[in-house]
Amino acid sequence: SLLKEILFETKYDYDLRQPVFNFTITSPFSDVMETTNYGFLLPSLWFWLKTLFIMSIGTLISSCISYIIYTYIIPNRKINSVKVNLIGFGVLIPFMLVLPFIFVELFQIDNIIQSFGAALFMFVYPLRCSEAMFGFSPKYVETTFKSYWMYFTCPVEVVFDKNGQPSRASAFDIQRRFRTSISGFLLVGFLISYLLPKDFVLFQLSSDLQLNFDAEANKYGLKKLAELFNVRRLTNNFIMAVLTNLCLSAGTHFIAAGNGLVGGINVIDVTNNPMFGSTSPSDFWGRRWNQLVHATLKGGVFKPVRSMTDSAGIASVATFLVSGILHDYLLFLFTYTRSRNDETFDLYELCSFGNQTMFFLWNAVLILLEMAIGHWFIFQWMKNNLPKHVLGLLVVMSALPLGHLFTDEFVKMGVYQDFGLGAFGFRKV
Repeated sequence: SLLKEILFETKYDYDLRQPVFNFTITSPFSDVMETTNYGFLLPSLWFWLKTLFIMSIGTLISSCISYIIYTYIIPNRKINSVKVNLIGFGVLIPFMLVLPFIFVELFQIDNIIQSFGAALFMFVYPLRCSEAMFGFSPKYVETTFKSYWMYFTCPVEVVFDKNGQPSRASAFDIQRRFRTSISGFLLVGFLISYLLPKDFVLFQLSSDLQLNFDAEANKYGLKKLAELFNVRRLTNNFIMAVLTNLCLSAGTHFIAAGNGLVGGINVIDVTNNPMFGSTSPSDFWGRRWNQLVHATLKGGVFKPVRSMTDSAGIASVATFLVSGILHDYLLFLFTYTRSRNDETFDLYELCSFGNQTMFFLWNAVLILLEMAIGHWFIFQWMKNNLPKHVLGLLVVMSALPLGHLFTDEFVKMGVYQDFGLGAFGFRKV
């Protein structure tokens, strides 16, 4: 049947879309007038159908998990910590970490983004389980099972009103998120279409600036410190950071709009202009970049560690460390997905596991530096006097020297290329 072919038999690891119309561009930078024909591509409806199907099955399973947590963990966390730890750390969290790999085989997933839909189990739900075990679930969500079920199973965090009830999505919110997602998919498609032929490197680095991937010489591919601040490298890293933010924004706004349209429930905005609106590293990570993961890390790691150590610094380092490990684990899922039907694919040679963790630990250092010297006059003056966009760029610049440790692994896995199937695009014809 058509449904079986779409959900199980069709592979989405290659872009087989056909242009809906063609257009011609004349280059203004050539002595001889050169024209190039391009075809305009629409997002693949079948790609999104399978992605949403995978997420829907995940939601059904997470409903069962939410019942177990609400019934056996939340009532017992103060009176029987052994039972709670056994159920949470011994059963539920290991099960959720393994489940995405089962999804990859069960649904014959070949597309990285579709495996990411299954990866919610290894990223969001284990952290929500942890916050429930330590008593740090958001306010109101534990008042009734319905509220907790709605909070736990929704991929994007539900907003609750002052009465503890799930907030209803307004028509304005739904329209705004659909508009944001459509414009985001257009921008993502343009960037991916433009950068893909260049292997996502806008400015090529000279040979003496190339990263050294010789494991014996330097395990994590870092050479001299000065090379990390090369203008071309920083520009490349900034462009990839913008692309990553656009993918995250477009995808989550699309899910949020669909959730509001179908279920009528309002959810948080996952991104809030992190590239140009941040005022400090803590503002970037805590209020603007990927609030879905931030909220679960805050309740599942930061607050428990801080309650045990009474140290915000230690809790911050632990949070970024866990985030890095989870991102590396996510990378392992991606390599498993990519190598499932490719016997020539050597994930251990292609990927540099540990780079993601190193990137997040560097940002933990930035947070510690902000705690230590953020009150200095120069930083407060910059915060109060510099134009907002300039300040935001400076904040992002603090992470850019090591930004390639985060995005390079995704480029190798074809994450952006696979996301392009669900966005608008163009190619030479």
